[in-house]
Amino acid sequence: LAPYGVGSMAWMTEAPRYASPRNRNPVPVPGASWDIRWTDTPSDPPPAPPPIAAAAWWWSQLA
Repeated sequence: LAPYGVGSMAWMTEAPRYASPRNRNPVPVPGASWDIRWTDTPSDPPPAPPPIAAAAWWWSQLA
């Protein structure tokens, strides 16, 4: 699935349909694109679980 996810994200950054959202533009803007930076590490690796009870239990599984 990793290649599919990366490929989908790469395509969506260049597709006017996704790069010019409807809530900001009346129609897709030709040539619209997003600037995405790819890294090997998270931009903000928080050590604490999120403040959402339904998801916080998952952090104990990672420890």
